[in-house]
Amino acid sequence: MIIYVGGLAQGKWELVQEKYRDITGVFDGRIPKPEELPEETGTLVLRHPEKEAGPGHASRQDESGQARVSRQDESGSVPGSPEEEAGLLAERIFRLEKQMTPASKLIIITRETGSGVIPMDPSEERFREITGRLQVLLAKEAEEVYRVCCGIAVRLK
Repeated sequence: MIIYVGGLAQGKWELVQEKYRDITGVFDGRIPKPEELPEETGTLVLRHPEKEAGPGHASRQDESGQARVSRQDESGSVPGSPEEEAGLLAERIFRLEKQMTPASKLIIITRETGSGVIPMDPSEERFREITGRLQVLLAKEAEEVYRVCCGIAVRLK
């Protein structure tokens, strides 16, 4: 797994397209199901998988253990702590990576959220916390981690 993290419009996607010419699948704002994986060997890109935990959504598992996305309840709260939500998303990504062919690469592009103003909306603040915690979990397991600013990638790991 290789991670590119950076602010909005900092050139993450452009860098990935330039560096990895064998992209066989791109999933925007979601984590694909195993049956959606391309059969051919290549590079799979998850662009902003953290959006599954965005305002109004939460990663959950149903009775069979399958991950699903659920809505906030009527009161506006989402069950589970940000740590649990980030953990569920990370587990889904780790399972996905294990199901890929050995020669394939998994690239994750994610937005940096911890360097700005704290949002006043509690759901936005929760989303930022889940995103940050997810990034920490993924970075621990990643082979490489890059921070992108002004179209320049700086290797962190």
